[in-house]
Formats: sequence, C-alpha cells, structure tokens
Amino acid sequence: MTDTDGMNRAERESYWREQIAACAASGMSAVRYCREAGMPIAKYRWWKGELKRRNALTVLPALFAEVRPVPWCSAAAPPSIEIALGGERMVRVPAGFDETTLARVVRVLEGL
Repeated sequence: MTDTDGMNRAERESYWREQIAACAASGMSAVRYCREAGMPIAKYRWWKGELKRRNALTVLPALFAEVRPVPWCSAAAPPSIEIALGGERMVRVPAGFDETTLARVVRVLEGL
C-alpha cells in the first residue's frame, strides 16, 4: 500500500491524479485496480470525488461575449445591439436604452 502521509498537499494531489488516470487507462474497475495496487478503495473514491470538485472550481466563466449589430428588419424597427450569452440566451438593447438599467443588468450577468 502506498502511504501519502509524508507528502505535501500538492504532491498528494498529483499522486492521486496519476492513480485515477492510471486506473482509467488500465481498463480495470476501480475495485480491481485498487486491490492490485494495494490501496484502499474508499480513499481512491474519496480522492476521485475531491478532484472532480476541485476541477469544477477551476473552470472559469467566459469573460467575453460576442457582440454583433443586428440588421434592420424594416424602416420602422429601431436599431439595437444583441449580446449572445451562450446557448439560447440573448440580450437585446434597443436604441435609446436607459444606461442605468443596462449597467444593472450587466452587473447581474457578471455575477452568474
């Protein structure tokens, strides 16, 4: 059995990332891999969940969104700006918009 108690935090995390990757590459079940490697399955499963959680924390939201002008549909339609947020989400800002309200909307979107 491998003892990681003498390792610092970064070394321990690196060790478990390597073990989890090696298990996946081996094609074996986690139970079989741990049995053959002489490591406790409970510790393996805990680290697998912990590293998944840590990976999720390191994913940063997009800092930029595509902005493009919208062609006029008719002479009666005022010009506007469309901001694509991803997926089906879109913000349309009509001509003559209220700057204070738009600033509040942007602050809310930045918080997502």
